[in-house]
Amino acid sequence: MKALIHDGKVVQVEAEAFPVHKSMRWVDCNQDVAAGWDYDGTFSAPAVAEPVIAEPSESDILLKALVLKSQITEQDKNAAKQVLITEKEIEVAEIKARLPYIEE
Repeated sequence: MKALIHDGKVVQVEAEAFPVHKSMRWVDCNQDVAAGWDYDGTFSAPAVAEPVIAEPSESDILLKALVLKSQITEQDKNAAKQVLITEKEIEVAEIKARLPYIEE
């Protein structure tokens, strides 16, 4: 197998080498090597990123707490989530609620 290297990265793996631009070069590799691996004289697989687990929003926490305290039903919670579309809208509503009302 041959790995095509460009700027220290494997960009392609093929059974046979073919002519490429002078900014790239072919290097012998085993079957495990894949595009995206690093190459600095030896091959190394890219680091596996830890999965990102989304934190529950404040509104999700509040609604869940209300369900747990039996102050609203699960159905009410789901209906409320349909109304509270984004965290920004909630934040804006909270800010507006704290501001004095000004008649125009």
